[in-house]
Amino acid sequence: VRSSKRSENEPLVIAGGGQTNCCEPLAEFVDLFVLGEGE
Repeated sequence: VRSSKRSENEPLVIAGGGQTNCCEPLAEFVDLFVLGEGE
């Protein structure tokens, strides 16, 4: 579901790791991108 269509009661969608290399296709669905690895 696109982030613009979700209500404030639904959880955030956070992406990181390899998905941040090419994040533009996911930008409509993800609320927050975390750059780098989470180690």
